[in-house]
Amino acid sequence: MQNAAANLDVYDPPASPPTWSGKPAGNLTAAEALDVLVYMEANRLGDETLAQVLAGILVSRSTSC
Repeated sequence: MQNAAANLDVYDPPASPPTWSGKPAGNLTAAEALDVLVYMEANRLGDETLAQVLAGILVSRSTSC
């Protein structure tokens, strides 16, 4: 499976659960947070609070050195 973020038009579900399933939001990597956001958008899961938390994780993980 390609990274879900590589093609925002189509979500190709993995054969096995994604690496981020079951992980606490604070333990997600930037790539995993992006994959969750793409998954939520592709499946029309409109949880605004969760999306904001994931976006914050994505920003903090991608800007920290």
